[in-house]
Amino acid sequence: MYQVWHNFLGLVINLIPPLLGLLAYFKLCKVMRRHDVARWLALAYFIIFFVYGGFLMVALTSLFWEWSGMASIGTLFLIAIAPFIMLVLAVILWPSRTKNKFSSYAFSLCAIYALIGGIAFAIFLIPIHSRG
Repeated sequence: MYQVWHNFLGLVINLIPPLLGLLAYFKLCKVMRRHDVARWLALAYFIIFFVYGGFLMVALTSLFWEWSGMASIGTLFLIAIAPFIMLVLAVILWPSRTKNKFSSYAFSLCAIYALIGGIAFAIFLIPIHSRG
């Protein structure tokens, strides 16, 4: 019975959040089209959903399932690469942040992640590099 529950939990953790994230993303794109928002903002939101969704996946894996090599790779991406991607995206969104609420939210989400992810990068990865 434990094995069945364990497999079911793994299926729920690895399928349901990404599917719900995709549905939410497509719904957001539909709403942005209705409000005549620039189409490039959909790409920005795709990156935002990808990064925050990855964070959710790593959190759910660490809380409710078994840690794996994939979780380690995802965590490394979220700490070492994603903050810089979000920083670049925040800089790109800076001029348009006052145009509409979608641009404002996108800028805020990128800036917050860049700040927190940058701090995590400094705490976890810089000391490892300096020891070597």
